[in-house]
Amino acid sequence: MRWMLALLLMLPLLAQAAAVGEFDRQFDDPQMAQRYSDLTNQLRCPKCQNNNVADSNAQIAQDIRARVYDLMVEGQSDDDIVDYMIDRYGRFVTYKPPLTAGTLVIYAVAPLSVLIGIFWFVAYVRQRQSAQVEPLAANEKQAFYRLLEER
Repeated sequence: MRWMLALLLMLPLLAQAAAVGEFDRQFDDPQMAQRYSDLTNQLRCPKCQNNNVADSNAQIAQDIRARVYDLMVEGQSDDDIVDYMIDRYGRFVTYKPPLTAGTLVIYAVAPLSVLIGIFWFVAYVRQRQSAQVEPLAANEKQAFYRLLEER
């Protein structure tokens, strides 16, 4: 009875494992299998956003894996396959976006912000150190003590 309960509890896990392996293609050439693995690992799943296509269970990831396989069978190069995926899904589909004006701005904003913050902090500290408090004159001290006594 317990083994039947354990089997029922494991059934969803077995179904999920079968779904993940649904599109694992077999290659006669080990180099083609390695190339397929490399390509699906370097492409990001558009739905999961933090998984590569090889590890994702999403339907779109399965479609991308199928398309990668088809393009490889057609004789497309790795660059052609990646370009095809970029054209279809955008630059987000790759983990290594090319250096463009937009990405350069993104990469430059953080270090520039830190540098501006450091310069501001140094200027603030220097200004505080240079601001000397002059001692009160005798008549100012008397006025100050008078105000204290009135309270």
